Amino acid sequence: MKRFIHATLATLAMTGALGAADITQEKLRQAQSDDANWMMYGKNYLGWRYSELRQINTTTVSQLTPQWIFQTGTLGKVEGTPLVYDGMMYATGPTNHAYGWTWRRGGRYGATARHCRRE
Repeated sequence: MKRFIHATLATLAMTGALGAADITQEKLRQAQSDDANWMMYGKNYLGWRYSELRQINTTTVSQLTPQWIFQTGTLGKVEGTPLVYDGMMYATGPTNHAYGWTWRRGGRYGATARHCRRE
């Protein structure tokens, strides 16, 4: 888990998407009510691991279809919880890789991949 956090923070810093003052303790405490972001494992400090959005429910879940798939290009799988902040999604993958995606108008994803060195 520690490696996941370090790799994710490294990706945030490398992409320039995260300013030092952007994520505050108050934002983290209020994370459950923040519909636009998923800033930590489990969504909030209690680790509830769900969003209170109402668009997906027991009636609409059967209508979901894959809209996008990302291939890491490395052996293994992405097992950590992706984090979302300010329009960017971040995840770590096998062999110390970190990935960042942004949704752009027109239906395109932009991806950034970084290899994080071991300390």
